[in-house]
Amino acid sequence: MGNKEKIFNLLQNKDMTTKEISQEINISENEARVYINRLKEKGRIKAVGKKERYKLYRIIEPIENQDKLKIYEEIIKKLVLSMKKYKPDIKFSEEEFKSIKELMEEI
Repeated sequence: MGNKEKIFNLLQNKDMTTKEISQEINISENEARVYINRLKEKGRIKAVGKKERYKLYRIIEPIENQDKLKIYEEIIKKLVLSMKKYKPDIKFSEEEFKSIKELMEEI
């Protein structure tokens, strides 16, 4: 099991800081931050507060991700419909839709 999966599994039990995570799986705090950032980018965890000077992280429940995806899909549909008004024959590939979703997730 990789470190990213270990971190995700730890966070299933309780909210934890970068320092606590690094100590638990025996990696540096900087390395833990890298994995945490990757999990945040994927929408699997989020910061939920602070403990001392460290952020606390928690797993994002699947329902939160589903709600977020529905919003993104609605935005994409509205953008496409709006664009079709000006250029009726416009078509988007699956890759373009994925790219738009990724951009929306950064917002």
